[in-house]
Amino acid sequence: MNLRVDLILPTEQRSGNPVSVKSLGRMASIIVPLIIVVIVAKIVWTGIQEERDFRTLKQDLELTKPVHAHAVELMETFKVNREVKNELTYWASSRLSWNEQGLGLMQIVPTNVSSLREAQSDRRQNAWAPNHGQHTWTRCEWRRRRKR
Repeated sequence: MNLRVDLILPTEQRSGNPVSVKSLGRMASIIVPLIIVVIVAKIVWTGIQEERDFRTLKQDLELTKPVHAHAVELMETFKVNREVKNELTYWASSRLSWNEQGLGLMQIVPTNVSSLREAQSDRRQNAWAPNHGQHTWTRCEWRRRRKR
């Protein structure tokens, strides 16, 4: 016969569950604040790193501002030069070939027509010696003629 004597009070008795409510509360009271501390530490650490990166980038920006300004100036100069080049290219393609035009005029104009220079030189000779030396003008006549 087995005789069993309970020497443990009902408040001291243990549960047969592997995890009790009391131990769960103790673990939660330690783990939750620990997780919050880790999250806050991660946020602070990330903020410090971001601030350091921001300062570095700001210094790099200050160093590259003159280079950037020069690059922008070169780009604008390049645009202007490209426009001038395009205009010159269009002008070169649209201009007349004067060699061909001159050859065409030579073929069209009769050979007995004197050139413009010859006609001008003949006029000058006639003005200085009217009637081919038959009449000489006085000084007053020359001045009058030159003023016209």
